[in-house]
Amino acid sequence: MVECEEWEWEKQVKAMPRLEKLVLGNCKLKRVPPGLACNARALKCLVLQGVQLVSYLENFPFVVELEVIRIPGLERITNLPSLQKLTIINCSKLKVLDRIPVLERLVLEDYAMEKLPEYMQDIKSRHLQLDCRVWLLAQLAAGQSGTEWDKFSHVEHVNAYAHHRSNRRKWGRLNSSKLKLSDGSDVGEYVIGDAGYPLLPWLLTPYQLEKDLSLSDSKVEFNSRHHGAIVIAQKALARLKDTWKCLQGEGWHPNNQLEMFWTVKTCCLLHNIVIYMEEEHGAGMPSDQEQYTSGQVRQIADEDAVRVRDALSRHMMESGAHTMAAEDAQEVVPVASGSGDENKEQKERRRQGADRGMEKAHDS
Repeated sequence: MVECEEWEWEKQVKAMPRLEKLVLGNCKLKRVPPGLACNARALKCLVLQGVQLVSYLENFPFVVELEVIRIPGLERITNLPSLQKLTIINCSKLKVLDRIPVLERLVLEDYAMEKLPEYMQDIKSRHLQLDCRVWLLAQLAAGQSGTEWDKFSHVEHVNAYAHHRSNRRKWGRLNSSKLKLSDGSDVGEYVIGDAGYPLLPWLLTPYQLEKDLSLSDSKVEFNSRHHGAIVIAQKALARLKDTWKCLQGEGWHPNNQLEMFWTVKTCCLLHNIVIYMEEEHGAGMPSDQEQYTSGQVRQIADEDAVRVRDALSRHMMESGAHTMAAEDAQEVVPVASGSGDENKEQKERRRQGADRGMEKAHDS
């Protein structure tokens, strides 16, 4: 169909009732025939790649997955009531996405675009995967202080990627559930890291002592809760390494970083499958949420991150909020330090807490 410009198939012509997947590639079609949409009732997956002249796609009631790739004239996609996954790659003129009510996942790839398309505000997708330029990735990572926040703030899960020279950078946003603080402001979910990491818009770190000044009660409370969450992560990693001995270096030495990457990733995938199966059989083990690793796209401290951390610390003191993480780590209270130095007693308490976490992981 490389030279084909017209595909005549009217609605009243019955055909292809069992067609499940259709790929149209590198042809000159001006439109997808209406007979396909009406009569191919088993069609679940539709792929259009390099179809140069198509300007719209509409009225496919049964399609669940749609891919549009390098279609320069495509301007609108409308009325796909069953569509759950939509992949859009290098369709720069696309302006309208409408009547796609059950969309779960949107994959958008365009390294030339300077901002997110306006139709992002109208799409209610739960997941967004974005491949874009580094500048746009930085705008997403800036969160509410960035220029693109209004276009993706309603999306629960976001994974964004950008290539910079030979490196592929990644930024992830956790789900959009928010906590209403005592001062009336809303705070979303963040990645946490210890004092070895910088404070970033998506990464909250503990408070550190400055010029030998003591920390306020709210900051001490924040550090305690923060450390409690870190302890839970350490326990999960301890269980992972205890289950998959190769991660402890026993009998395996990777030849290169790529081999190490795939080995660790495979162990994590298998580990999640084991946990899922245990939950299915009523073992009652804690579930692991999908992880979103985040690449560092900016090296500067952000005022928004400072504001969020301060607001959270005050909220914890004023509301008396209590978490399982804090309860789990109540005997292992961290001491904030700008240099990372600790006395022997503090180190021993941390070591004992880690040992208890390892024992719980083994027992489970």
